[in-house]
Amino acid sequence: MTVSLQDLFGTSKPIIGMINLLPLPTYPNHPGMDRVLEAALTDADALIEGGIDGLLVENTFSFPIDSVIEPHLGAAMAICAHEVVKASSVPVGVVVNMEPGDRTSLGVAVAAGARFIRSVSFNEAVLTSFGVFQGLPGEMTRYRARLAAADIAVLADIQVKYTTMMAERSLELSAQGAAMSGVDAIVVTGQVTGNAPPVETAARAKKAVRKTPVIIGSGLDVDNASELLAVADGAIVGSYFKKDGVYSNPVDLEKVRHVAETARSLEESAEP
Repeated sequence: MTVSLQDLFGTSKPIIGMINLLPLPTYPNHPGMDRVLEAALTDADALIEGGIDGLLVENTFSFPIDSVIEPHLGAAMAICAHEVVKASSVPVGVVVNMEPGDRTSLGVAVAAGARFIRSVSFNEAVLTSFGVFQGLPGEMTRYRARLAAADIAVLADIQVKYTTMMAERSLELSAQGAAMSGVDAIVVTGQVTGNAPPVETAARAKKAVRKTPVIIGSGLDVDNASELLAVADGAIVGSYFKKDGVYSNPVDLEKVRHVAETARSLEESAEP
């Protein structure tokens, strides 16, 4: 089963806003769950008011990242995601950073009533500042079936930011490998947060997979939105939506509105 982004988000070019969770239990500077939830819901309200089409809950500030996710992290993520789902009028997704197999992301999504996940290590072996991570697409696909979660969309990064491929591979092969594994969209990023992928990167990925949507995963802003969204099928936006482009700052409502309006105008111009 493939989940249609149009059916999921109600638009052909969804803009997904990030909910960057403050440090979770056992991580440095954890402020307590009440404060984590308060910040998450405040950002969710502002992003929805600005006109985004979806929200993505991420353990952004829970460092260092571990290849084995302990149960308490999944529990905390489920609490946060569930509260965001309850408070939101748009689809909510979940991403647990760099977990091979994405079992926690899927489990949290099912428990919280979320509608999609982002897999940042889906089908590739990559070197990161926290060690080597090997994607396990077969494990994730089987766990998705075990949970009867075929209606939870999988947005899969290829050659994701902050990583180095363990073996040289073309962008086209990475995109095709993810598409053949049954993901619902492919995500392309620049090298780091706030760095957009070149337009030609999105175009190459689109050409390689044809029917699978391609989403911009970093660096989209009001200045490049028209150019990138003319090629891509949507975007996930995090730091740009915050004041001064800093993750830990509040959402800048005007930035959200400008990007959302750009996406809607492109969608309308593409309609027959």
